[in-house]
Amino acid sequence: MTFIDSLTGYGITGDGTVGDTNYIIKTSDGGENWDIILQFIEI
Repeated sequence: MTFIDSLTGYGITGDGTVGDTNYIIKTSDGGENWDIILQFIEI
């Protein structure tokens, strides 16, 4: 997870397990709420 300023940050979920659904997520309110910007399945 990384924040580019006090409000905007990005994170990546998952641990690389085959078959897991992983997400790239973004917040624009300091982490109160997160939006999915990309969903993918590890193959």
